[in-house]
Amino acid sequence: MRQLAIQSVGAFTPVGLNVGQTMGSLRTRLARFQEVQVYPPQEGEPLVCAPTPILNDVAVGADRLVVMASHALAECARGFEAEPAPLLLCAPEPDEMTLNAEALLGRIAEHASVRIELEQSRLFAGGHAAVVPALAAADALLASGRVPACYVAGVDSLLDLARLRRLMGEQRIATEDVWDGVIPGEAAACLRISRRRDARALAWVRGFGMAEEPATRASRKPNSAQGMTRAVRAALADAEVTMQQIALHAYDLSGERYRFYEAAIAHTRLRPRRKDRLAALTVAVSVGEVGAALGPLTLAYAAFMLRMGGVSVPEELGAIPPGVLYTGGAEGPLRGAVFLSEIGHG
Repeated sequence: MRQLAIQSVGAFTPVGLNVGQTMGSLRTRLARFQEVQVYPPQEGEPLVCAPTPILNDVAVGADRLVVMASHALAECARGFEAEPAPLLLCAPEPDEMTLNAEALLGRIAEHASVRIELEQSRLFAGGHAAVVPALAAADALLASGRVPACYVAGVDSLLDLARLRRLMGEQRIATEDVWDGVIPGEAAACLRISRRRDARALAWVRGFGMAEEPATRASRKPNSAQGMTRAVRAALADAEVTMQQIALHAYDLSGERYRFYEAAIAHTRLRPRRKDRLAALTVAVSVGEVGAALGPLTLAYAAFMLRMGGVSVPEELGAIPPGVLYTGGAEGPLRGAVFLSEIGHG
């Protein structure tokens, strides 16, 4: 069984400029969706979006990612600023946005005024699933003894004009005519991962799993959720738990039928035989589609809920400590799952 502690978290989202505001908003399902004139007026009507309060004349493109990520990193590193640690960053997939990894990581660290071990830092472009290989990299670095901690962060913005135009062309943005599209959002979230359990720690990462889905969206083949099912089984085996020991399932669903169908089929394949209905959540109801930031943000919220006692344990689980399962999928074949448990156990 794996034992990685989430020591602290940071967040910068449409519903909060720090962890306190964001976690409170997510818990109450507060949403701040608004009409935004993202296109030049001659190109189209305003779109319902979930923007952060960064003005377009302040930062666009990669600059926008730097501003959001540095806010989340600085908050997560509070009290640890002097301890160098690698930054393992979940970022937009290559097809979504072309980024210079070294330059982006360096600019985020400089802007946040946090000491980062840049030689060990890496970029992970895997959408909603990127957080899983990032955690795997953190686990390997910690096991090697080369670093005392790692920052696993995610940042993304779907308010980028080129991305919006492409998604609109594919009818994937929610409008009056597209009922199963996403609400474009943007966010950044950061987790400090260590093997040390201290007074600040929020939750344990007990297990994670990855797999590839042969029938991706681009393949046009029917998705039978083989990849997601394998990823969940690998995460549960890694954590030495079963589906019956999950108190809450945190999904990466953000409005598209494709994701809902995949999640439903995976749930059926996993056959969680239980009397109660498995509690579920998705942070997208508050922040919209936030791409690669969704995984770290969901784990930050799940860790917060576990620490605050906000995860209820069904009677049939008895004295088993509550656990949260996160599942997420990339635009490509990568599928991932992570299992968290209370910091007070183990």
